[in-house]
Amino acid sequence: MQSFVFSLHYFSLSLLLYQLKYSYISEIFDLTESITDKTMQRREILLIDDDQDDLDNFIDAIESLKKNVSCHTLQNPLKALEELADSEKKPDLIFLDYNMPYINGIEFVRKLRSCPGLQGIEVVMFSTPDENVMLPWLIKNGISVKYRSKPDTFEELKALLGAML
Repeated sequence: MQSFVFSLHYFSLSLLLYQLKYSYISEIFDLTESITDKTMQRREILLIDDDQDDLDNFIDAIESLKKNVSCHTLQNPLKALEELADSEKKPDLIFLDYNMPYINGIEFVRKLRSCPGLQGIEVVMFSTPDENVMLPWLIKNGISVKYRSKPDTFEELKALLGAML
C-alpha cells in the first residue's frame, strides 16, 4: 500500500511539474511572439520640411539604417495638416522642421493637437536653433514635442535617427 501511495504522489508531482514546464514554455513563446510582432511592425513616418536637400538627406539616412520604416515627405505644413485630417491611416511619428513657409513648426503642432484623432501622434521637431535655446521655450509655451537640433553631418543624422527609430 505504501508503494502505491508513493507512486501516486510521484505521478501527481510529475504531472504538476509537466504542467508548470508547459505553462512556462508557453509563456515564453507568447512573449517572444509579442516582442517579434512589435519589432517587425513597419513604422510609418511623416517628414515635413520645406528644404528639398534636408528631405533627401533624411530619406538617405533612414534607408541606410535598414530599419522597417516607411517615410512619406511633404514640404508644405498646411497640406500636411489636410492630408493627416483626411487620412484614415496616421503616421506613428512626425519629424517636423521649425522654420517653414505658411506656418512654422510650433503653429503646426498647435493645429495638430487641436484636430480630433491627431493629438496622440508623436512629433519630433528638427531645426537649426540649439536645443538649449528651444527646449525651455517650447516647455514654457506648452508645446509637447521632442526637439533636436539638425545634425551637421550625415553620420550624425544617421546616429540620431538610429537611436530614435
